[in-house]
Amino acid sequence: MKPIIVPENLNKSELTQFLLNNEKALITQKKVIKTKSEAVAGRISVLKTNATKSEGFDGESNPNELELKLVLNSCGIMDSHRDVHIPGLWKKTLQENKNIYHLESHKTDFDKIISDVHKCYTEIVPFSSLGINGSGSVECLIMEATAKKEYNPLMFRMYKEHKVKQHSVGMRYVKISLCINDEDAGANFEAWEKYYPYVINKDEADKYGYFYAVTEAKLIEGSAVLFGSNPITPDLSNKNIEPLKNTQVEPHKNALKKEQLKQLLNF
Repeated sequence: MKPIIVPENLNKSELTQFLLNNEKALITQKKVIKTKSEAVAGRISVLKTNATKSEGFDGESNPNELELKLVLNSCGIMDSHRDVHIPGLWKKTLQENKNIYHLESHKTDFDKIISDVHKCYTEIVPFSSLGINGSGSVECLIMEATAKKEYNPLMFRMYKEHKVKQHSVGMRYVKISLCINDEDAGANFEAWEKYYPYVINKDEADKYGYFYAVTEAKLIEGSAVLFGSNPITPDLSNKNIEPLKNTQVEPHKNALKKEQLKQLLNF
C-alpha cells in the first residue's frame, strides 16, 4: 500500500476536506511503522540559535570512555513530518522500558552500539541551554550514557571531537491527534486549539495549517545522526554548542515560559 501524502498548494477548504477524508489512514500509517526522527538537511525551517555554553562532563579519568548527556528529543518543535511531540508523551514508556540503546544512525547491529546507557528521563530545559534565541523552555528527553571506545571507535572519536551535533529517537507512535486550523473541522479544530499553545515554532504550524500532536510514544532507542527532523537535539556534554546553520525562523513570541509549561503539565 502506497503511503498517503498530503498534496501541496491546496486552499484551506480543500486541505481540510482532504485531511478529514484521510484522517484514519494518515494516523494509521504513522503508527504502523517504526518512526525515525531524521530527515534530509534543509527540509525544515528551524530555529535561530546562538552559540552558548552548557554544563558538560570533562576530565574523564579513563581515556577510553566518555560521559555523555544527550538531548534525544525536544518537545514542541513542529518537525519535517508535521509532527509535534507534546510534553508528557514519554512518561509511560520511561516507566515501562528500561532497555534503551544508544546507536549509530538507527542501525540495530551490535557494532553500532555506542554506549552503556545509565538512564533516560525528561527535563524542562531553558532555550538558552539549547542555544535557542528567546526566554522560553521546552521539555527534553535526556539520555545519560558512557561511550566506550571498544564498542564503536568511529563514534567514540566523533563524540570526543564534538562532531555529533544532533540526535534522533527510534520510536513507535501510540496516541496521535490530527490538528487542523479550520473552525469547520470540528473535533480537529478543537485539537488545534488544545495543542497549539505547545508549539514553539508556531509560524510553521500557521504556514501549513495542520499538524499531528503526538501525546504518547514508545521509545526504542536513541541515535547519533547527521541530520534530524528535529534539530534541537544537541550533546549537552559539549561545552560549546554551535549555532545551527541556514536557520530561518525564531521561536514565536508566545512560546511558553518555564512556569507556563509547568502549569500546563500540572507540575
